[in-house]
Amino acid sequence: MFDFTGVPERTTKYNNWRDTSIEWARRDTEDLEAADALIILADQKSSTGGFHFEAGYYLGRGKTDILVVGSERTQMFFWLPCVRWMPHLNLDKIVEFVTMKPRG
Repeated sequence: MFDFTGVPERTTKYNNWRDTSIEWARRDTEDLEAADALIILADQKSSTGGFHFEAGYYLGRGKTDILVVGSERTQMFFWLPCVRWMPHLNLDKIVEFVTMKPRG
């Protein structure tokens, strides 16, 4: 887990953005730590690119239950053998992925 206590201060203009970003980053990493699986909707536009970080963080924690839903594999992590890929959204297949056992 990240230690968010050492994040450097910024000017007053950015304190609200800084504090909000730190809080969302804390929540996001806590969610990733608690997750049994990670599903990435890669065709959804992201202004932050957060799912790229999330995929790397999740894998870096030794977790490998990842499903990418999207028309293209848009980053290097999506090509790893442990990452399952689905080119089109299929809710039945997603439910099957989430409920399959055992988890790795």
